[in-house]
Amino acid sequence: MGKLTLVILFGVMALAVTAEKRVGQPCVSGSNVGDPTPTASTPCELSGTTRATHNASDSGQAPACYYANATLTPMNETMLHGVRCYSPSRGYGNCRTGAHNYTTAVDYCSGLGSDYRLAFTNDEQGQMCANGCGLDSVTAMMWYGDSATQPSTSPTKSTMSPTMSPTTMSPTTKSPTGSPTTASPTTSPTTSPTGAPTKIGTTLSPTASPDTLSPTAS
Repeated sequence: MGKLTLVILFGVMALAVTAEKRVGQPCVSGSNVGDPTPTASTPCELSGTTRATHNASDSGQAPACYYANATLTPMNETMLHGVRCYSPSRGYGNCRTGAHNYTTAVDYCSGLGSDYRLAFTNDEQGQMCANGCGLDSVTAMMWYGDSATQPSTSPTKSTMSPTMSPTTMSPTTKSPTGSPTTASPTTSPTTSPTGAPTKIGTTLSPTASPDTLSPTAS
């Protein structure tokens, strides 16, 4: 019973760990105050924060400041949190208004196409600070993706070697059998035909004439 209880408890713990994803908030609310047009080289106002490095001309948003060492907290994936989707090719991202569970967040980012996904790190999340959707508040926690569960943006190449061409065995050819052995015909029958049948006729000699008795005397 003790072992069974331990196995069940371990299984429940494993499910709990699997169901938890990371959330965090590296963005600094109001980080652009005092400098309406900061660039990647503009120092941040708060100590310990880092300025985003994305290209403002591409993103249309001045790079904000964020905490590169912000703490990430495990959270059940059914909870509702903010969603920002990061594009490695752009070095920037997009956001969605409102709070959503983890599955919805992953599906939303994937639906944007290209290589959009949830951010994996604070540096990726920080590139999207101040990009709208009201998600810079310190109380707004963002979902972080897990590289092991994020959908792949490119098809997975097979590493297995192609199977070899089927090996066709040569047909087994048996040597033809010898010519059939034909027995010589038997000789004609040697028995001569019998002669005409001999009829043995039994000829009885005619009987003697009847004896005629002389008439008796009167």
